[in-house]
Amino acid sequence: MHPDPPRLTAAEVALRLGVKVPTVYAYVSRGYLHSERTPDGRSSTFDAAQVDRVARRGRPRRSSRQPVLEIEIVTSLTDVSGGHLRFRG
Repeated sequence: MHPDPPRLTAAEVALRLGVKVPTVYAYVSRGYLHSERTPDGRSSTFDAAQVDRVARRGRPRRSSRQPVLEIEIVTSLTDVSGGHLRFRG
């Protein structure tokens, strides 16, 4: 009979990965981590080996096929239309 693999709490995972607890749950929703509910149904646990693999790979990043540039300019002297930025004067 094999012992169950070690399980970590969300707080332990956050500490190990250097992120906040809400980020741990974001990783779950994006499929980077898998969680299991505790028997009381009030919290989740995580497989330590999987957490270590995520830690070795580094923080998950959103993949983007094209770079995105977001600029917000509040002025009545500019116009952004048709993919072009125009300044008056």
